[in-house]
Amino acid sequence: MDEKSGRAIARGAVNAAISALDPRALVRKTVAVKGSTLTICGDRTDLSKIRRILVLGTGKASGAMAEELEKVVEVDAGVVSVPRGTAHKFKTKNIELLEAGHPRPDEKSVQAAEAVMGLAKSASAQDLAICLISGGGSALLSLPAEGISVGEK
Repeated sequence: MDEKSGRAIARGAVNAAISALDPRALVRKTVAVKGSTLTICGDRTDLSKIRRILVLGTGKASGAMAEELEKVVEVDAGVVSVPRGTAHKFKTKNIELLEAGHPRPDEKSVQAAEAVMGLAKSASAQDLAICLISGGGSALLSLPAEGISVGEK
């Protein structure tokens, strides 16, 4: 094998790995609605028994996941924390995208954490909460313990 064909094979392998990890493709592959049944990673939920679908999320890929999820299932409300400067890249209807600090948490990270916690606390036993989590979430949602500043965290 010559150097040129070796590079082509390596480039093809890298591109295949990146495509396999695309957050939108992963949502399309793992989430489906057929009739009143929502299937996520093989787990089925009868939507006729669900009052609200809530989405809670954080991470560098969570904006793309949120956008794609709304194409598959009707979401009633959601809060997702995305890196500062990225929210405009995604179109969501009922999922609020809050920008926060990454890789270091900031005050917006605290505000996003409080918003996600608030929505989570509003859930009842008749609600379905879907969590979208990807890398970067520890900075994007930051709620330091009392006595610890965001800067110290």
